[in-house]
Amino acid sequence: MSGEPTGPSGAGPSGTDPSGDGPGGTGDPGATGAGGPPVPGAGDDRRRPSGRLGEGPLADCLVVLGSYLALGVVCGVLWWLVVDPAVFTKVDDGGSMGELELGKRFRGDGWYAVIGIVAGLASGLALTWFRSRDHRLTTALVFLGSCLAAAVTAVVGRALGPDDADRV
Repeated sequence: MSGEPTGPSGAGPSGTDPSGDGPGGTGDPGATGAGGPPVPGAGDDRRRPSGRLGEGPLADCLVVLGSYLALGVVCGVLWWLVVDPAVFTKVDDGGSMGELELGKRFRGDGWYAVIGIVAGLASGLALTWFRSRDHRLTTALVFLGSCLAAAVTAVVGRALGPDDADRV
């Protein structure tokens, strides 16, 4: 032995690592301040950007509610595209609807539910995964956002759809 004290791993002098990774081989060469004493916050993960779109509760609100607003518009257009509206047959005393046309009338509600379930599940999982800093806030925002998306989907789908049968 050379007479130098070795560190806990026996790899080099006390408190150093031969790899130059800083004390204990943390993988962060800047954690010791280039061979000197530890620099406060140099290896602190909390100071590094997380790669997310904004930080804080206001950013969470804007991202989640904005995402659901856009999703509501997209789902409204999709609902309008997949639903074939029922057609009334005009008779002397008003209008009549056959059995097949009556099925079309309720098919629109079914498509609204299917689109809402698929989009809601996918968006809820995605937004909870990427915006899960505060779980209570995220849960509340996903609930409010889903209500917003449902309302926007209905408004957009009805605005693009056929006129009201009572007014025609």
